Amino acid sequence: MRATRATRALAALYEARPNAALSEPEVEAALASAGVAVNKVTVYRMLDRFAAAGLLHKHVDAARVSAFSAMDREKA
Repeated sequence: MRATRATRALAALYEARPNAALSEPEVEAALASAGVAVNKVTVYRMLDRFAAAGLLHKHVDAARVSAFSAMDREKA
C-alpha cells in the first residue's frame, strides 16, 4: 500500500480513535476536517484496502451500512 497523504491521514485517524467504528461518511468528514479532502470513492477504496491488509475490520449492520474499526492488535 502506498503511503500517500490520504492513507497516512486515515491511519492517523484510527490511531487517534482506536475504539471507533466509523462509516464512510464519518471517515470522509474526519479527513476533510483534518485538511485532507478525499472523494467518496477514494475513501471506500482506502477502507477496503486497510481491511484487506488486516488493519481494519468491516462491520455491516442490519441497514447494510458498513462501519470500519481498527483491528485489535493483540488478536492479530
